[in-house]
Amino acid sequence: MSQIIKITANVIGTSEVNSVDARELYSALEIKKDFSTWIKKQIESLGLDENIDFILFPQKGKT
Repeated sequence: MSQIIKITANVIGTSEVNSVDARELYSALEIKKDFSTWIKKQIESLGLDENIDFILFPQKGKT
């Protein structure tokens, strides 16, 4: 069975958890809003905390 979105193991805080790339999820869901608006709203509406519920990775080609 092939995956629609790649699931990877990442460390958040001190725990290894299964995770997905938000940009891949955004693309698979065919969201019409721009990514930055959509992800900020998701983080806020779900009350997520950076380095607890999610981690940030620099975009490819950007530092």
